[in-house]
Amino acid sequence: MHRTSTEAGCPSYRQEVHSGSTRPRADVRGGAHARCAQRVDATGSTSWRDSKCGHYVVGSCGVGKTYLAQALGHAACRAGYRVLFIRTDALLKALARSRADNSFDRELRRFIAPDLIVIDDFGLRKLSGQASSDFYDLVVERHTRASTIITSNRAVDEWMAVFDEPLLGQSALDRFCHRAHQFVIDGESYRKRTAPSGKSESRKLGIRLPAAKTLGSSSAHVDSDVGGE
Repeated sequence: MHRTSTEAGCPSYRQEVHSGSTRPRADVRGGAHARCAQRVDATGSTSWRDSKCGHYVVGSCGVGKTYLAQALGHAACRAGYRVLFIRTDALLKALARSRADNSFDRELRRFIAPDLIVIDDFGLRKLSGQASSDFYDLVVERHTRASTIITSNRAVDEWMAVFDEPLLGQSALDRFCHRAHQFVIDGESYRKRTAPSGKSESRKLGIRLPAAKTLGSSSAHVDSDVGGE
């Protein structure tokens, strides 16, 4: 859909070009995420994008999930792939609105078309029956045809509870997860370290954010020392 990071909706990841290389280079915030991105492109190729499989990035709030997903989307743009970045709620609202003017099929094709779609913040809210159906349609149509990255605060074994229709949820997740690569980011929120007072509210209240549980066919485990959600 787009071949520049700004058009794709991934503007926050900065990159420098050295000798024509398209390998992503994180800014000073992204040490942990640079290491994770290097694992993805460890072969020096675009095979992870060519494989047309799923990728999901899970972890607690503020550890850099969105930042990492945008970095991978930016790298795909640089390699000439069509990329779209969108929040889950915006995607589902767009599909819901399209039903009002009978443009659902056209809108769904817009989300099926990119070589890579990054769906951010999945699972923040329970999906309605219609939203469950729309998300299922998207996953089924993209399955084995294009790559998908999903970020979430929830561990993957908690995703079923998000769907209002269990059968649709089971079918969608079975297709997405069976060939998916997972990235689990542990650590405390980057936002806590940049709070004006020098101490986060959660630290004052004695709240400790749990790390996401792991699940998937292959994984990269990263300790987050820098980065945003």
